[in-house]
Amino acid sequence: APWMEERVLRNSTAFSHYAIAAAAQAVADAGIETFDPLRTAVVIGSALGGVDSYADDGARFSAGGPDAISPKFMVNSLLNMPAAHIALRYGLHGPQLSIATACASSHDAMGLAARMIEAGEIDTAITGGTDCAISPLVFFGARNNRMFTPQPDPYKTCRPFNKERFGVMLGEGAGMFVLERADHARKRGAKVYGRLRGYATLADGYHLSSPEPEGRWEQRVMELAIDNARLPGGADDIDAVIAHGTGTPVGDIAELGALNRIYGNRAQPMRVMSPKGNFGHP
Repeated sequence: APWMEERVLRNSTAFSHYAIAAAAQAVADAGIETFDPLRTAVVIGSALGGVDSYADDGARFSAGGPDAISPKFMVNSLLNMPAAHIALRYGLHGPQLSIATACASSHDAMGLAARMIEAGEIDTAITGGTDCAISPLVFFGARNNRMFTPQPDPYKTCRPFNKERFGVMLGEGAGMFVLERADHARKRGAKVYGRLRGYATLADGYHLSSPEPEGRWEQRVMELAIDNARLPGGADDIDAVIAHGTGTPVGDIAELGALNRIYGNRAQPMRVMSPKGNFGHP
């Protein structure tokens, strides 16, 4: 598919390729011919950035010494490259931001973009997340940290909230949205899929990789997002939760504790799912 020119493909790496391709599809689906260059932001989340560049050029250095390293190594590996490529593609000069908050990177990117729209700073944003996690560095680093499931059956490798869950399995790719101010979208007759009603972000502040066992801060950030959405019925107006759901024993327990304290007394059970059971942990 013609998602990027050959020179862009040649002068960038996989985490940028994913972002450019996803953004091109999102913009085409949104039906926007041209953007206001100063009133459009690009806000992209990525946990790992150009880790594939680090792995490839590390191998080149080990095999051939300093001269074997690609002259484009720095440009390819910088975290802001996906946002830069997207801004260049559409001739944008508004805010161009790259967000790294581990597994929350794309959520925070989208939340920040929405806040800028709400504040009147921009009308439109191309926003989402991208990661190229299936690299030897990440794969074996995660394996050696015992993060991976030992389950050999590929259909059982990542089972969020299942009593037989063992751990994570890697995935990679990108997802992008075009966010617009509501009146801006209506004026141009946009096909609207949904509305970003509320957003909140907090630090767990407990451990570098393990959640606080009771899920106290997960509960608090969900409550803040619900409050920010100004829903008439508060938590009772939520129909489903797309959870973090890592499929790890301690992670799922903490998250379920938080969800139960918010939604446990409902007349109808809350529907909860995690995409990681379908495409892994990007």
